[in-house]
Amino acid sequence: MKKKLSHIWLYYKWYIIVAAVIAVIAADHLWQVESRKEPDYYAAVVTGGYVSETSRDALAQELSQLWPDRDGDGTTRVTINFYQYDAQTAASMDTASFMASAVQLAADFRLEISACFVTDCPELLLDNDLLRSYGPVEENGISKIAELEGFTVLGYGETLQDLH
Repeated sequence: MKKKLSHIWLYYKWYIIVAAVIAVIAADHLWQVESRKEPDYYAAVVTGGYVSETSRDALAQELSQLWPDRDGDGTTRVTINFYQYDAQTAASMDTASFMASAVQLAADFRLEISACFVTDCPELLLDNDLLRSYGPVEENGISKIAELEGFTVLGYGETLQDLH
């Protein structure tokens, strides 16, 4: 038996090594796909300026406390999409970045990816007749996040809790 195994190893070792590497890569890929958790909701921040990652994380935390768990795993995960767009190219913003934000925002509207939009330019987003205004962030159960003070919440339902 030992002689037969050494013969197989001598003539087929590279095939065996390649097959083992492919099997390891396939198993890793399947594990990553199975362990990936999709968020329950998406929300968007639309502004001509910049909102820090800390403020976006705080907004996601606030919204996750307002909205119910959709997938039944016991936690409500909210992902914030950030669009730096105000329909006017700023001198400091290059055209490619401006157009990328415009296209991403248009796709978000078209596909209704985000359940709500937090913006400092509501008149820009209310043009499409799909969204309605819920008022300032402070009136919607979202505690004071300094960078979002004065922003307006827009969405598709009658209230912020009526999500699509």
